[in-house]
Formats: sequence, structure tokens, C-alpha cells
Amino acid sequence: MSLISPRLEVDLGKIRHNTRVIVGTCKPYGIEVIGVTKGVSAMPQVGKAMLECGAVGLADARIRNIDKLRAAGIDAKIMLLRLPRISHAAAIAEKN
Repeated sequence: MSLISPRLEVDLGKIRHNTRVIVGTCKPYGIEVIGVTKGVSAMPQVGKAMLECGAVGLADARIRNIDKLRAAGIDAKIMLLRLPRISHAAAIAEKN
């Protein structure tokens, strides 16, 4: 019996298209778009695609994912989607 592992396939073309559409829809209203990388464990390729297509920054729920994006050379505004533990507050302030 073989086990089937869950798998996530990411289509960067669709990420780019959807980002352009959302940014284009929001822009006339003065709304800036932040791309969320939480669902893809902060895949740098996804973050870069969203930024290339008009997102002004990125957001994720985990500090290690923010570190992952920074390590990949992403120099945009990156936000944490949840409140950090008190013990992490200083580190979060330094990163941004």
C-alpha cells in the first residue's frame, strides 16, 4: 500500500494575474494591497510575484516565515498577521 502525501501546486501565472486584478480593482479607491503568503508557507516565489504585480508589501502569520522572506532577499514591507508573544516583540520591531 502506498501512502499519498498532500501536495500543493502553485501556479505563479495565476498568482500574478489575480494580484494584478485585485490591485487594479483597489487602486481607484486609494486602497493598497498587501499580499498574504500564509497559505504557501512564505514561498519567496509567490511573494516576489505578488510584489512584481503591484502588492505594496507582504504579510504572514509566522515570524519564521517573515525571516524566510527576508533571507530570500525580499526588501518590501512585511507585516505579521497576529500579535507576537511579548518575548518576540523586540525582534519584530527590529525587523521592520
